[in-house]
Amino acid sequence: MLSSLFVFSPGAAVLALTAGAASAAAVLFSEGYFDDRGDRRRFRALTLLFFLSVCGALFSADWLGYLIFLEVSTLALFFLIARKGSATAFRYLVVQLAGAAVVLTAVAGTGAGTLPIGPVSGGMGVLLIAGLGVKAALPGLHFWLPEVHGKAPAPVSALLSGVAVKVGVFGIAAALGLRTSNILLAAGTAMALWGVVQALLQYDMKRLLAYHTISQLGYIIAAAGTGSDLGTAAVFYHSAAHGLFKGALFLCAGALEKTYGTRDLARLGGAAKRLPAVFCLFL
Repeated sequence: MLSSLFVFSPGAAVLALTAGAASAAAVLFSEGYFDDRGDRRRFRALTLLFFLSVCGALFSADWLGYLIFLEVSTLALFFLIARKGSATAFRYLVVQLAGAAVVLTAVAGTGAGTLPIGPVSGGMGVLLIAGLGVKAALPGLHFWLPEVHGKAPAPVSALLSGVAVKVGVFGIAAALGLRTSNILLAAGTAMALWGVVQALLQYDMKRLLAYHTISQLGYIIAAAGTGSDLGTAAVFYHSAAHGLFKGALFLCAGALEKTYGTRDLARLGGAAKRLPAVFCLFL
């Protein structure tokens, strides 16, 4: 029964291991980040749900299973974000559900829901990639990411940039297969350049990291657009690398904010001397 619902792939395994490491680090960090015991217990439970649903999406054998598990992970993140910004959390949920509706339309239109995850061609393939583009914060569909990072607790940001957006990228890579996409190549390049320029203009540390995530996703999307074996390998390699280092950077940002009471880079002078361990991890 399970063999018909789930399938193993090396790329999915790499991302699942990354998700496990990022989730474990976020839970450990949350023990000192949240003062309320109830908040810590809630975070642990929701993070476990998030991790299991991410694994379910990555190892799903068909598109419908992938989408169902993906939306469970979205709901887990919604409740994690809602602790510090309910309005932002609801906007996040609406945007993500809109993307899911587009994906569901594509899945229903192609009958791909009962077929193994793989390339989807034609107009429905474009629709599927567009819907997943919301999850992966593609250019024009990325508007929600900096706002959510601005409101979400630091360990939630680590899960969002370190793991959640990569599940959308995984879907895009699967839908595209070994086909070259000039649109994704161009979008990824634009995303990489625009994201880093916007990051350089930020004073809020978490918004800077959010825009840098958009930039790094650009490299990943461009690699997927090459339609080559090497490009596909690069998608999973850089997704894992970015998931680990960006998750760590958001946790460092959380430690600095908790110590200094601000995320304004102009007011964080001397942090290297006061928090040398955080400084070393940041490097």
